[in-house]
Amino acid sequence: MYTLGPSAPSQGGDSGAWIKIYEKQSDGTWRIKRNIWNSSRPLRQR
Repeated sequence: MYTLGPSAPSQGGDSGAWIKIYEKQSDGTWRIKRNIWNSSRPLRQR
């Protein structure tokens, strides 16, 4: 689990892959329609 924000503790480095799909709105602006991310790091064992 990741905690994001200015007061979040350091999580260490990470790498992975992501995809962002934008959709053009009727007013000509672009908004994110889909956003997905996955880490390349192995899952932490509990």
